[in-house]
Amino acid sequence: MNEKASLFKKIISHLNAGGRFINIDVVLPPSEELESWYFAIWRDWLGHTMKRYNVKDEVPEDLIKRYKDPSSMNKPDTLSNQLTALEEAGFLDVDCYFKNGIFVVFGGKR
Repeated sequence: MNEKASLFKKIISHLNAGGRFINIDVVLPPSEELESWYFAIWRDWLGHTMKRYNVKDEVPEDLIKRYKDPSSMNKPDTLSNQLTALEEAGFLDVDCYFKNGIFVVFGGKR
């Protein structure tokens, strides 16, 4: 999370007073139970969407593995930790504006 905290500090330094930072990201669920539920919902949505658009591929079974791959450039953290990092960087009115499973839109104001 140190990298994100540092990034958030850099971002706030480039904003004008009253400027907003909005981040669209994926987050780690706070528990394994929620993670299983969120990924079941995501797989189901992918399956329906692929069927709707006549995509013949299968829904990848390794979604969770790829999402959490430590060698990936993506370094998800919990929403709670990210909101805290924004506040610690000096952002005001920090909040999550939208959340659907692991997909979130959050941010704050300078």
